[in-house]
Amino acid sequence: MLNVFVINLDRHLARWERLKAELADPRIALHRIRAFDGTRLPDQLYPSQPEPGALDPNGTALSRFEVGCLASHRFVWRKMVTLGLERAVVLEDDIYASKDFVDVITDEKLARAPFDIVKLEKFARRVLLGRKGRIELGNGRIVAPLKSHNAGAAGYILTRAVAERLVTLSRNFPTGTDAILFNFQLYRLSRQKPFAVGQIAPAIVIQHDLRRDGTHDESLKSYIGRRRGKRERPLSLLHRIETEITRPARQLEFLLRSVPLGFE
Repeated sequence: MLNVFVINLDRHLARWERLKAELADPRIALHRIRAFDGTRLPDQLYPSQPEPGALDPNGTALSRFEVGCLASHRFVWRKMVTLGLERAVVLEDDIYASKDFVDVITDEKLARAPFDIVKLEKFARRVLLGRKGRIELGNGRIVAPLKSHNAGAAGYILTRAVAERLVTLSRNFPTGTDAILFNFQLYRLSRQKPFAVGQIAPAIVIQHDLRRDGTHDESLKSYIGRRRGKRERPLSLLHRIETEITRPARQLEFLLRSVPLGFE
């Protein structure tokens, strides 16, 4: 049985009840994770200092809400390691899930896919997907190597080995949760090996604030929203030169090969 962890604030229990009802299925075990509430922290930015094995913060400072978000995800990662779970799904509570959500996440082909993390979520409008290593899933969906930045941490699958590494990488809260999971450039700057990320397309998860089909539920509105911290990542001279030299080729590749990422 696949474990699905839903991160949920005490003051938003209705969100948990909604997902518990919508995702009820004997093939999965749903668990509520009590989220750390950022309102318990002083309203200020929280700059991080480098920690051994962690990502380099490079001047980034998090808001109290971002700290709370990362603390909640870290709790799930540590729980996976403690319980010895080989694979699990992590969801935030402000999402909509596709009707075939459980079918997709329990697909044996997905379980055997050679990815460290599988991103379930639509965030960017367009993404660059690798041609090699694509796997056909049911209902016209694929999982393919993600080759461009796609933010958001509202829905993903990961392994225990990845969870253990994430606990180390996120020491002292160096940056936001989604950057730790999916920001390839950040890993280059920190001289760390990035994760092999697979993207479900069309996506099976979308956050409320990104849905554009007229659906409106005020109770699902994000509390992080615009309350984000500084994003200062000064590049070394070598990185600036490399970035400028390679930028035209990268932009052209994205223009020619990127595809729309839908949610169905």
